[in-house]
Amino acid sequence: MAHSRRRADEATVTARYAVPVRRGDDLLGRAPINRPMVIKIDVEGFECRTLRGLAATIERHTPIVLAEVVAGHLARAGSTVAELFDLMHGFGYTGCAIAIVRRWMRYRLHLVPVTTAETMPPAATDVLWTPANRP
Repeated sequence: MAHSRRRADEATVTARYAVPVRRGDDLLGRAPINRPMVIKIDVEGFECRTLRGLAATIERHTPIVLAEVVAGHLARAGSTVAELFDLMHGFGYTGCAIAIVRRWMRYRLHLVPVTTAETMPPAATDVLWTPANRP
């Protein structure tokens, strides 16, 4: 099944690039910063793997984490929305989905508390994670 899905994805590939991959903990451990304040993750479904590679940084510095949460992307990478939520809850974080609310000709961002995959608003694709013990 994964093979047929891969073929369907291949139809949209227009170019390939080889890029180095590093663990976030390894990079941030050597960075000339005292403490990361915000980490933005948008890696087309590999969010769970990225979070595992940042575990020491997240536990040590408790940064705010903004992560893309798209069920289809996560599934393609072998993960689930529930797995991502479990990881973040395991770090002691709570989440708010970022929804765009339109009224007439005005748009505004709206934070919607989410506790499980089922509580994600249908159109939301990003979650703002904050440490539960931080105001």
